[in-house]
Amino acid sequence: MEAIGVPHWIKEHMVMIQQSDHVVKLFYSYSHEDGQHREFMEKSLALLKRDGLLKDWSDQEILPGRRISVETRSNMDHADIIVFLISPDFIASEECTKEWIYAKQLASNNQLLFRIPIILRDCAWKDFLEKDDLKALPEDGVPVVNFCKQDTAWQQVYEGIKAVVNELRSTFTAKPTFL
Repeated sequence: MEAIGVPHWIKEHMVMIQQSDHVVKLFYSYSHEDGQHREFMEKSLALLKRDGLLKDWSDQEILPGRRISVETRSNMDHADIIVFLISPDFIASEECTKEWIYAKQLASNNQLLFRIPIILRDCAWKDFLEKDDLKALPEDGVPVVNFCKQDTAWQQVYEGIKAVVNELRSTFTAKPTFL
C-alpha cells in the first residue's frame, strides 16, 4: 500500500500493515509435567491457527544444539500473548517462575502484551499471581480438571483467546522495534 502525498522522510518511518495481515503470536509457559494439557490447548486453538490468525510457540520447537534460555526469551520478546498453564507443578518450577517474572517485566514496557493464566489444576494460583489481578481462564478460574467435561473448559479457553486475538488484530500497531 503506497502512501500518497506524504513527504519522503515520513514514508521511511511509516509501517503500513493491513489489519488482516497481522498474525498474533502466542507463547506457552508451562511445566513439562503438564505437557498433555498444552497439547489439548494447542488442539483447541487449531481453528485460529488454520485461519492464519494465530501462531503459537512452545519449547518443543527448540532444535537440538540451540540454547534453551535464548530461544525461550526471544520467543517471549516477540509474543503478543503469553499463556501460563498454572498447576502445582508450574508454581513449583524455578524455570516457570523465571518466565512469569520476565513476562511481568515485558508487560510493564508493552501495554499490548496479554498475560493469560490458564488454571489447569487446583493450586494456590491466586497467591502466585499476587497483586497482578489478571483474569484467568477458564471462567472464574475454575481449573480445567474440575470440569465434568474438560472439552467445555477448553472451549472457554478458546473463546477467551479468540477474543484477545480479535482485540489485538483490531488495535494492531507496529512495535517500536519494527519502526
